[in-house]
Parts: sequence; structure tokens; C-alpha cells
Amino acid sequence: MTDLEKQIAALRYRPRVVLRKTGAIYQAAYELAVSARLLFQTFQGEERAVIAAGLPCADRLEALQRIVEHEMVHLLELLVWRESSCNRERFQRLAGNLFAHTAVRHELVTQREIAHRHFGIKIGDRVTFEYEGARHTGIVRRITQRATVLVEDPHGLMYSDGKRYRRYYVPVPLLVPAPGTAPLQAAPVGKTALGEAPKESEELHS
Repeated sequence: MTDLEKQIAALRYRPRVVLRKTGAIYQAAYELAVSARLLFQTFQGEERAVIAAGLPCADRLEALQRIVEHEMVHLLELLVWRESSCNRERFQRLAGNLFAHTAVRHELVTQREIAHRHFGIKIGDRVTFEYEGARHTGIVRRITQRATVLVEDPHGLMYSDGKRYRRYYVPVPLLVPAPGTAPLQAAPVGKTALGEAPKESEELHS
């Protein structure tokens, strides 16, 4: 059995590579995993086409198949060349020849899309929410399972726009749109005036 065949025989599935060192020998375990959340929040009556690897998908099974095919090309490159990038011509050629893929990106329904479609909330929006009996107003910075909302706070983390913000992680249904939008390009730059790392985030639960 060749080294390649041995690696394939020992294969486990998740999308990350773990390297372990035993003496002078490195052992790599390749695992592939697919986000069940992304799959199950897709095909919920959306009007747009669902695309994976450049190909339209009729249902979750087809979407899962395209994603696994894409990851199998990554695995092939890792086993043979010890590196992989879907932005490179070699990957795209392999994916096209093996699976007729025409692109390397997947267009499943994201949390950002759901927030906009169902709640009218998008990144850059000014919103209000309640926390510990007080109402706060801030700007939506990010949307994943919860929205990251930046609220101006004199004790918060300094950002590159010269203001201090505290981060709150808020379930999207708890957000209320507020007048005005303020797209925020600032990024954290350091510590508080006291020289201590602030407690800069709070998490709200639905």
C-alpha cells in the first residue's frame, strides 16, 4: 500500500487540518464538516436561486453534494501537494474536470440575508435594543447567529474613528430599527484610557 493509499484509508471527515508531532514524524488528520445551519436555513421559500460551486441546486441534498465535492478537491490537493487553494488555477481545473464545477463560491442563504429579509436589519443600520432595563442605540457591525452591535460608551474599546464602543451580541429579533444609518469603517485600536483591556462585550439571549 502506498503512502497516499494509507492516508486515504485513515481519512476522517471535517474541514480542518490537524498536525500532530510524534518524535520527528508529523501525522496529518484531515476532517471535513458541513454547516448544518447553513443547509437547513436554505430552501425555506427564498425567491432567488441557490448556487453551489457555480451550479444551481434544487434541494439541500444537491447543495450538500456540491459542497462535499468542493472539499474533496481540497483533500486531493492536500494529499498530493500538501497545499490547497481554491483561488488557484490547478484547483479550479480539477474541480471542473472531476465535477463540472464552474465556480469556487457557494451562495447559500446566510444569517445576514435572513436578517434583512425577515427583520429589515442589515450591516450599518442604526438600531435600538433593551439590556438590563435600559434601552441602547448602536450600529450593526456584523450579523452571524447574533448581531454584533456597537454602542458608544466612554469606558468601551477605542476604535480608529476616535470613539469608544462596547460590543453587544443581540438576537436579531430583539433589534428595532432606529432612524438613520451610519456605516462604520472603524476598527479597534487599543486599550481604555486606564490602560486596562475593557469588558467590551455583552451577550443578550432571546
